[in-house]
Amino acid sequence: YGNSESSFGMRLFAIQKDIATILKFPIVGAGGHVGFDYLALNQYVGWHCEWLDIIAEFGIPLSALVFYVIIKSLKELYTFIVIPSQKSVFLIMAMCLFLMGICDPVMARNMLLTLFVVYPCVYKVIEYKETKNEEIINDNL
Repeated sequence: YGNSESSFGMRLFAIQKDIATILKFPIVGAGGHVGFDYLALNQYVGWHCEWLDIIAEFGIPLSALVFYVIIKSLKELYTFIVIPSQKSVFLIMAMCLFLMGICDPVMARNMLLTLFVVYPCVYKVIEYKETKNEEIINDNL
């Protein structure tokens, strides 16, 4: 189990804190219990596993709604992509978002970095390569 002697131990401790809070306040979460006072939430939420943090803060019913909105948004974004290579990049980005959410809070800097810096840069690189490939093909015709 987690202890505060190592970084990994601190993460395990934070996860334990989230699980204990979920078990203690499954319906309203710690946020409903303390009125969403950030300082008071620190006693109940570990702030290291985004997905468990959401459940611990908001409770199971409201968290289900939050997860539904996130999943629905990602599905909607995916349907707008027409180029197969871009779909692959988007799926990788979505998997990274999920995996990062297990280790860190992602609804802040990490998510914003991934969605607004990494993904657009990768998209532009792929778009550039596809344009260059098309130019080469057209030149050879």
